Amino acid sequence: MSNSQTQNPTWRVIARIGYTNDGKGSKMRNFIADHLKGAGFRRTKTGTWETRTIKPGEAARVLNDVLKACADPKVVPSIAPDVVLNHLWLYIDKVAQP
Repeated sequence: MSNSQTQNPTWRVIARIGYTNDGKGSKMRNFIADHLKGAGFRRTKTGTWETRTIKPGEAARVLNDVLKACADPKVVPSIAPDVVLNHLWLYIDKVAQP
């Protein structure tokens, strides 16, 4: 492993997330989507959110925000009272750099 890989590592992150009782307007989904898009994630045709490269600290920050919202949906304005996380799948690997 080169010195630059250890000093400036980047990750690839793939996430799939679903909710139960998100209700009309999909407020939880849209709240999470805004956080992911803001960090450079793109939604794929299969419904996953992916980023080809992201710094580990940035990935930790955005995933922390997602987990906080899943743990306490009331942080989302006007959220349905019974919305709950159905699933969250994460895949993270190190991006090989030349």
